[in-house]
Amino acid sequence: MIIDMIPILLTASVDTRGMKGAKFTAKEREKMYVDTLNYYIKLFGSEKYDTTLVFAENSGWSSGSIVNQLYKNDKVTVEYLSLALSDFVQEKGKSYNEMLLIDKAIEKSSSIKDNGCFFKVTGRFPIANLNVLVNEVYKMGGVKFYCDCKDHNLYDWLHIPINGHAGECRYYAVSLDFYNIYFKDKYTLMGIDTGVCVEQYFLDVIRKTKHLPGVKCRFRTQAHITGTGGHSLGKGWAFFYSTNNDSTILKLKRSLRQLFRWVLPWWWC
Repeated sequence: MIIDMIPILLTASVDTRGMKGAKFTAKEREKMYVDTLNYYIKLFGSEKYDTTLVFAENSGWSSGSIVNQLYKNDKVTVEYLSLALSDFVQEKGKSYNEMLLIDKAIEKSSSIKDNGCFFKVTGRFPIANLNVLVNEVYKMGGVKFYCDCKDHNLYDWLHIPINGHAGECRYYAVSLDFYNIYFKDKYTLMGIDTGVCVEQYFLDVIRKTKHLPGVKCRFRTQAHITGTGGHSLGKGWAFFYSTNNDSTILKLKRSLRQLFRWVLPWWWC
């Protein structure tokens, strides 16, 4: 499909209501979401094209509490979606509720339906170079699914307790046609009770569709995700783990991954 505009869908849950593994208070999370929205308003406000930020919140948090803190920019529109708290099942965990949130956001967002596509990002911390990633999608002229993943055995060979096989769900671009075939209503497959996580399901889809026209499984640019991770990490080698996305180790890993994207674009690391 030819793209006129790619709405940016930010998923958000201000009040996690004690969800297992989640960090930060509701007020702390609210500030993170406001800071992220304002970062993107400034970032995309300097681009030559107009942008719509679709902010989908699923914990019943007051929209005014967030909207009243946002910057104003004529080139950036914020579409705030307040989704019904009763639709979500806390006990099912993050994967179930994240995918359900996206389904509900698509149903309610006029911008996403009008444009037939969206670029999904997590709402709690900014991707510093998101405009570069979005511009990659624009330059393609048309897209069904544009994503990142890792699918390698390096960690297994080195006996490092990190999963080397997962789809990247914090950011991706997708057409509604593709989404409706492969992702719509698939939240029912996921959850703490089923043992299926969204990263695992995304990787399965990527493996099945990677040869289809309009499917691209590797951004040329390494995403610069900022902020602090919101989930506790499992036991392992502390050198390779950090919840601080701007820590020295993650800066080093980001630089290495960018190098690999240039010289080994076929290696999904």
